[in-house]
Amino acid sequence: MKKVLFLMVLCLLVLGMKAQTAVSSTSGLFGLWFGDDYETCDENLYWEGFEYYDDTDDGGTMYIPDGSVEFDYDIDHVTLYFENGTDELTGWLVFYTLSDDDDVEQSVVASLKSMHGAYGYNPEAKFYSWDFDETHFLEAGHNNDGDLFYAEYGTIFGD
Repeated sequence: MKKVLFLMVLCLLVLGMKAQTAVSSTSGLFGLWFGDDYETCDENLYWEGFEYYDDTDDGGTMYIPDGSVEFDYDIDHVTLYFENGTDELTGWLVFYTLSDDDDVEQSVVASLKSMHGAYGYNPEAKFYSWDFDETHFLEAGHNNDGDLFYAEYGTIFGD
Protein backbone atom coordinates (compact mmCIF):
# COMPACT_ATOMS: atom_id res chain seq x y z
CA MET A 1 0.00 0.00 0.00
CA LYS A 2 2.85 2.37 0.84
CA LYS A 3 4.43 1.67 -2.55
CA VAL A 4 1.22 2.54 -4.37
CA LEU A 5 0.82 5.74 -2.38
CA PHE A 6 4.46 6.64 -3.02
CA LEU A 7 4.04 6.03 -6.77
CA MET A 8 0.89 8.16 -6.86
CA VAL A 9 2.64 11.05 -5.09
CA LEU A 10 5.62 10.71 -7.42
CA CYS A 11 3.33 10.79 -10.48
CA LEU A 12 1.59 13.91 -9.18
CA LEU A 13 4.93 15.63 -8.64
CA VAL A 14 6.10 14.76 -12.15
CA LEU A 15 2.83 15.98 -13.67
CA GLY A 16 3.06 19.18 -11.64
CA MET A 17 6.60 19.82 -12.88
CA LYS A 18 5.50 19.16 -16.46
CA ALA A 19 2.66 21.68 -16.12
CA GLN A 20 5.04 24.32 -14.78
CA THR A 21 7.37 23.93 -17.76
CA ALA A 22 4.69 23.69 -20.46
CA VAL A 23 5.26 27.27 -21.65
CA SER A 24 8.99 26.79 -22.11
CA SER A 25 8.64 23.49 -23.94
CA THR A 26 7.50 24.91 -27.27
CA SER A 27 8.82 27.29 -29.87
CA GLY A 28 7.50 30.42 -31.53
CA LEU A 29 8.46 32.24 -34.70
CA PHE A 30 12.19 31.95 -35.49
CA GLY A 31 12.73 29.41 -32.71
CA LEU A 32 12.24 31.99 -29.95
CA TRP A 33 10.37 31.28 -26.73
CA PHE A 34 9.61 32.88 -23.40
CA GLY A 35 12.50 32.70 -20.97
CA ASP A 36 15.26 32.43 -23.59
CA ASP A 37 18.32 34.52 -22.78
CA TYR A 38 19.75 37.18 -25.09
CA GLU A 39 22.55 34.98 -26.44
CA THR A 40 20.10 32.24 -27.44
CA CYS A 41 17.79 34.74 -29.16
CA ASP A 42 20.66 36.49 -30.91
CA GLU A 43 22.01 33.18 -32.21
CA ASN A 44 18.57 31.96 -33.34
CA LEU A 45 17.93 35.19 -35.22
CA TYR A 46 21.41 35.10 -36.78
CA TRP A 47 20.77 31.61 -38.18
CA GLU A 48 17.28 32.67 -39.31
CA GLY A 49 18.75 35.51 -41.41
CA PHE A 50 18.64 38.57 -39.12
CA GLU A 51 21.19 41.03 -37.80
CA TYR A 52 21.14 43.37 -34.82
CA TYR A 53 20.01 46.84 -35.86
CA ASP A 54 19.41 49.04 -32.81
CA ASP A 55 17.87 49.38 -29.37
CA THR A 56 14.41 50.94 -29.39
CA ASP A 57 13.14 53.82 -27.25
CA ASP A 58 10.79 51.46 -25.40
CA GLY A 59 13.55 49.10 -24.25
CA GLY A 60 13.44 46.63 -27.12
CA THR A 61 16.23 45.20 -29.23
CA MET A 62 15.56 45.44 -32.96
CA TYR A 63 16.75 43.04 -35.66
CA ILE A 64 16.34 43.39 -39.41
CA PRO A 65 16.71 40.83 -42.22
CA ASP A 66 20.36 40.59 -43.32
CA GLY A 67 19.55 39.45 -46.87
CA SER A 68 20.99 35.94 -46.46
CA VAL A 69 17.56 34.25 -46.30
CA GLU A 70 14.59 34.73 -48.58
CA PHE A 71 11.41 34.79 -46.49
CA ASP A 72 7.96 33.89 -47.77
CA TYR A 73 6.90 37.45 -46.96
CA ASP A 74 8.81 40.68 -46.48
CA ILE A 75 9.72 41.12 -42.85
CA ASP A 76 10.30 44.70 -41.80
CA HIS A 77 11.87 43.90 -38.43
CA VAL A 78 11.77 41.82 -35.24
CA THR A 79 11.89 43.43 -31.79
CA LEU A 80 12.80 41.52 -28.63
CA TYR A 81 11.93 42.48 -25.03
CA PHE A 82 13.76 41.14 -21.99
CA GLU A 83 13.18 41.20 -18.24
CA ASN A 84 16.08 41.35 -15.80
CA GLY A 85 18.46 42.85 -18.33
CA THR A 86 18.99 40.22 -20.99
CA ASP A 87 18.26 37.17 -18.85
CA GLU A 88 14.70 36.37 -19.86
CA LEU A 89 12.80 36.94 -23.10
CA THR A 90 9.35 38.20 -22.14
CA GLY A 91 8.07 39.22 -25.56
CA TRP A 92 8.86 39.72 -29.22
CA LEU A 93 7.18 41.26 -32.23
CA VAL A 94 7.55 40.36 -35.88
CA PHE A 95 6.44 43.04 -38.33
CA TYR A 96 5.54 41.99 -41.88
CA THR A 97 5.38 44.46 -44.77
CA LEU A 98 2.02 44.30 -46.54
CA SER A 99 1.94 43.51 -50.22
CA ASP A 100 -0.67 43.99 -52.94
CA ASP A 101 0.30 40.62 -54.43
CA ASP A 102 0.00 38.41 -51.34
CA ASP A 103 -2.44 38.06 -48.48
CA VAL A 104 0.12 38.35 -45.70
CA GLU A 105 -2.52 38.34 -42.97
CA GLN A 106 -4.12 35.09 -44.09
CA SER A 107 -0.79 33.32 -44.59
CA VAL A 108 0.77 34.45 -41.30
CA VAL A 109 -2.35 33.50 -39.34
CA ALA A 110 -2.42 30.08 -41.04
CA SER A 111 1.23 29.56 -40.13
CA LEU A 112 0.64 30.61 -36.51
CA LYS A 113 -2.39 28.32 -36.34
CA SER A 114 -0.30 25.38 -37.53
CA MET A 115 2.29 26.18 -34.84
CA HIS A 116 0.00 27.02 -31.92
CA GLY A 117 -3.44 25.61 -32.69
CA ALA A 118 -6.85 27.27 -32.66
CA TYR A 119 -7.14 31.01 -32.12
CA GLY A 120 -9.70 33.58 -31.09
CA TYR A 121 -10.61 36.62 -33.16
CA ASN A 122 -11.70 40.00 -31.81
CA PRO A 123 -13.83 41.54 -34.58
CA GLU A 124 -14.02 44.97 -32.92
CA ALA A 125 -10.27 45.39 -32.42
CA LYS A 126 -9.53 43.20 -35.47
CA PHE A 127 -6.83 40.97 -34.04
CA TYR A 128 -6.24 37.24 -33.64
CA SER A 129 -5.20 35.82 -30.27
CA TRP A 130 -3.78 32.69 -28.69
CA ASP A 131 -3.52 32.19 -24.92
CA PHE A 132 -0.68 29.87 -23.92
CA ASP A 133 -1.27 30.09 -20.18
CA GLU A 134 -2.33 32.67 -17.58
CA THR A 135 0.54 35.05 -18.41
CA HIS A 136 1.72 34.32 -21.98
CA PHE A 137 -0.11 35.12 -25.20
CA LEU A 138 0.22 35.69 -28.93
CA GLU A 139 -1.64 38.41 -30.77
CA ALA A 140 -1.62 39.16 -34.50
CA GLY A 141 -3.14 42.03 -36.43
CA HIS A 142 -2.48 45.25 -38.31
CA ASN A 143 -0.53 48.07 -36.70
CA ASN A 144 -2.27 51.40 -36.02
CA ASP A 145 -1.12 52.89 -39.34
CA GLY A 146 -2.34 49.81 -41.23
CA ASP A 147 0.88 49.47 -43.22
CA LEU A 148 2.31 46.46 -41.35
CA PHE A 149 0.96 43.16 -40.06
CA TYR A 150 2.40 42.03 -36.74
CA ALA A 151 2.67 38.93 -34.58
CA GLU A 152 3.31 39.76 -30.91
CA TYR A 153 4.30 37.19 -28.33
CA GLY A 154 3.80 38.80 -24.92
CA THR A 155 3.78 38.39 -21.18
CA ILE A 156 1.17 39.76 -18.80
CA PHE A 157 2.87 41.03 -15.66
CA GLY A 158 1.10 41.04 -12.29
CA ASP A 159 0.67 44.16 -10.19
